[in-house]
Amino acid sequence: MLTMALAAMESSVAEVKTVRGYRLRPPRDRRILFEMAVTPDQDVLSFIANAEGKWRLSRVRRWLDKDPEEQTITVPGLTLGDRKQWFGPWSAQLIVTPDGRFVVCVTSGFRVGPAGRGQDEFVSVVNLFDFKVVSSIHASEVAALSGSYRTYNLDRMGHLVAQAFTSYPRHPGDDSADWGSQVRLTVVSLPDLAAIEQCQFSEWTRSGAPARRDDEQGCARLLGGGSLSDFLSAFVDTDEVRRNGRLVSRDVRFERENLQKSHRGFWGNIVVTKSVENIFSVKTGKQLGSIDEPTDSVRSRFASMNEREYLLLMEGGTRLVVYEITE
Repeated sequence: MLTMALAAMESSVAEVKTVRGYRLRPPRDRRILFEMAVTPDQDVLSFIANAEGKWRLSRVRRWLDKDPEEQTITVPGLTLGDRKQWFGPWSAQLIVTPDGRFVVCVTSGFRVGPAGRGQDEFVSVVNLFDFKVVSSIHASEVAALSGSYRTYNLDRMGHLVAQAFTSYPRHPGDDSADWGSQVRLTVVSLPDLAAIEQCQFSEWTRSGAPARRDDEQGCARLLGGGSLSDFLSAFVDTDEVRRNGRLVSRDVRFERENLQKSHRGFWGNIVVTKSVENIFSVKTGKQLGSIDEPTDSVRSRFASMNEREYLLLMEGGTRLVVYEITE
């Protein structure tokens, strides 16, 4: 009887329920490309594409209140122009520094330019204290960042680390799973986006994973006696951690998986046609609930407020739905 009573109590408490909804200011464009992030202060950021290069960054504070605080600014980004020049999807990235001072906004896409095919890209830094753009660069035109494509991460010193990859020529008979690139590693200061240290090395990958790196000695000064592998594996994680195919909350109490059906949209981005978010307890492994998400462009993040745990779901960059998670 006691076991049955405890089981009944557990099932009545563990749930995922809607507690708040908020619509950001228009305009709203279904299936728009956007990215979402949650700051250390638990503010919600929404970064939305714009064909004229005036990308929109919105911040929503106190999202549990009846009247949340919303701020919006314009951030430089890619301009659509002639669609035929683009041969791959655009992407958006938000990198929030662990101290919550800045967010790095990256917009990128592959296009055909004077030098051939390559990644076009804008990088901007927003000061989250006064919510203003403090610096911006057209990264693909910066010599220190030249390459076919780039990736960005934060190191433990609070610098932005850019890796610019230039693929080595391929020859008939080469294994399609093997690729080699020259990598230009650049440490960039925040918030001014100035290159302060740089080195180059060669990287060889197999099936997308690094197999070996050569010429590491050229990075000895930047690494300060450490190894290149250790440096590249010690980037600060500014987003949710994925474990066994599931995303884990910061307090490691909950995890979630997203099951989707999708296709490519106008921007070349993935358009979701069916999406289900399943939330689980890490402690018990039990599923606490599931959310049938809308078929618009959707992002979601775990968040905490007043010692309670939530899942924040953003639809189309402008509709925020708050789910409380209890177990």
